[in-house]
Amino acid sequence: MSNSKLIKIAAALFAIGIILFFVGSLFGGRGIFLNSSFQISVAGDMEYFEFEDRDLKAFTGVNIDVANMPVTFLPSDNDSYGVKLAYYATDKDNMTVTVKDNTLIVEYEPQKRYISFDFSFLSETKKEYVIVYLPKQEYGTIDASTSNGMISMEKVDVVVKKLILDTSNGPITASDISTDMITADTSNGSVSLSGIVSEEIRVKTSNAPVKVSSGEISVLEIRTSNGSVHLDGLTFAGKPDVFVKTSNGGISTDFATCRESDFRVKADTSNANIFVNGDNLRDNHYTTKDGDGRLNLKTSNGRIEMYFGLD
Repeated sequence: MSNSKLIKIAAALFAIGIILFFVGSLFGGRGIFLNSSFQISVAGDMEYFEFEDRDLKAFTGVNIDVANMPVTFLPSDNDSYGVKLAYYATDKDNMTVTVKDNTLIVEYEPQKRYISFDFSFLSETKKEYVIVYLPKQEYGTIDASTSNGMISMEKVDVVVKKLILDTSNGPITASDISTDMITADTSNGSVSLSGIVSEEIRVKTSNAPVKVSSGEISVLEIRTSNGSVHLDGLTFAGKPDVFVKTSNGGISTDFATCRESDFRVKADTSNANIFVNGDNLRDNHYTTKDGDGRLNLKTSNGRIEMYFGLD
């Protein structure tokens, strides 16, 4: 590409930046909102609402369905059930917070689905968020769904029958949870799970890494692309069943409490090598047929490293 074309592109980007700067200033530094019908709302049409109740009726389930805001679960410091949230909405929008049939429901149902063009860097930022405070107890299903925001559930020390964490364009982190099953589903966001005791863990993301560490599991399934996968410090209840698939990223497993002979290993990659306990096998395919458990690892354009406890 010639220098003159590069100069023209740079000039065009600079002009767009100047326009966005003045548009953001005009709209009070907050931004504009474009709904699915391509109708534009300016910041003045959106109000900022805050809500907090730290003395909710007891519940054993959680159902959160929001958009464009992070969701955080925190341990309750006084064994009370609580929620705290802040969000932008028009007068016609509806944020529901209620406890029904022993389930906390937090639901954001705007009549206008919108895309936000955020210019908050030009003024004081008001954050949108959902925070749920959980006492230490047993729960049935906790289902949290958002978009363009993270989901965090760290060190809450609870027992959950089924845990569903679903977002896009945001990371998912969870730690110190006991559950029969956890699913973590995102895109363009990393997933980090630690200290999870679960019969089944299923993770799906893209364009981001996955890390699962320091937990006790039976079944582990991870699917991602354009991201690395790292497993370490895991112990297995019964026959281990591990499936990992990625692309354009490496895979590393460190199972210090397991022998290689505990697994039927199938590892495949391309344009890279496979390592077992630090030894370069100088091959991109590796299989064993001895163990009762399953370890299936597949990637491309990334090395595979497997570490096992020594016999």
